[in-house]
Amino acid sequence: TYAFDFGDGTTVPAQASPTATHTYTAAGSYLVTLTVRNVSGLSDTAATTIAVSDPPPIQAPAAS
Repeated sequence: TYAFDFGDGTTVPAQASPTATHTYTAAGSYLVTLTVRNVSGLSDTAATTIAVSDPPPIQAPAAS
C-alpha cells in the first residue's frame, strides 16, 4: 500500500495506487512523505521538500 502526507495537514490513507494528487491552498515549503508497505508488513518512507509559490497575477488584456 501507499500512504501520502502532503505536509500541510492533508494525508491520503493507505491505498493500492502509487499516485495521488493534491492542491495546496497557500504558498510555502512543505515536507511531502510517501510510506510504502508490502504484504509482509515491511515498510519504507521517502520524503522530499517542495516549494509552492503563489500563482502569477491575472492581467486584463490591453485595449487596442
